[in-house]
Amino acid sequence: MATWYQANNTATAIAPGAGTPSDAAVVAAITELHNQHVNVMFKPMVDGADGSWRGTFTPTDVNAWFTSFTAFITHYAQLAQDNNVELLCFGTEYVQLSKANPSNWNSVINAIRAIYKGPLAYAANATYAGDEFTAVVFWDQMDVLGLDAYFPLTDQDDPSVPQLVSAWSMNRNSENIVADVLNFAAAHPSQPVLFSEIGYRSISGANVAPWDWSDPCPNPADLNNPANCPVDDAEQQNAYEAMFEVWSQHSAVMRGHFWWAWPVPPPDIASDTDYNPRNKPAQTIVLQFWQ
Repeated sequence: MATWYQANNTATAIAPGAGTPSDAAVVAAITELHNQHVNVMFKPMVDGADGSWRGTFTPTDVNAWFTSFTAFITHYAQLAQDNNVELLCFGTEYVQLSKANPSNWNSVINAIRAIYKGPLAYAANATYAGDEFTAVVFWDQMDVLGLDAYFPLTDQDDPSVPQLVSAWSMNRNSENIVADVLNFAAAHPSQPVLFSEIGYRSISGANVAPWDWSDPCPNPADLNNPANCPVDDAEQQNAYEAMFEVWSQHSAVMRGHFWWAWPVPPPDIASDTDYNPRNKPAQTIVLQFWQ
């Protein structure tokens, strides 16, 4: 990943910020992975400098935003091309923008393809049946369809693996997520589908609202008793295992996934309630299914 920033959700100018890695650092990471025979998906993203989520971006001047976005993404398209990146994910969760503006998106995609010759993906928000992934106007121009899969599962803290497996077919919102994703894939039979992001925090209630990265109590039932929200590596581990159990049955459709996230350097796991599986029990699940 590499992130640039805009001031807020209505801004039109995108630029590097304090959290933007240098190009040299990005190239070093790509090179290190390639040296370990690991393929790379490069995922440049835009965040709000004020903390606003990119899914709420509604620029006051749409054309100006796309001009700035094109400069941002073609910079990284050239870096991806120069460093033999295997997959470029050019956009992430631009919920308000991806459902419209087809001519602007066509221009962006054409500008990328003039530089980068590998496959192109987009990562759409996927938290409920009718979320962004069902309405992206340029899916037909993508080589790979990415879902940022933070679907809610149960309404419980610490559900068992069988309960989590069942929740993929009937979740706390009475949605059959498996069927929704399979139907989406069937509507795009010539393009592979993957989870461009999926993850669970190591905290009680993480499966209730997997997208909620900031709440110390992801389960609303615990809000009046924050003591119910400690570090919980077991819930993260069980959610990982359930995902593998469910989607290994549909590998012809779900071609892979990228776990969010793998921070470098790793945090202190004794107090870490974030998505990181590194050095936690969830890592053993990853290794088990990977092999």
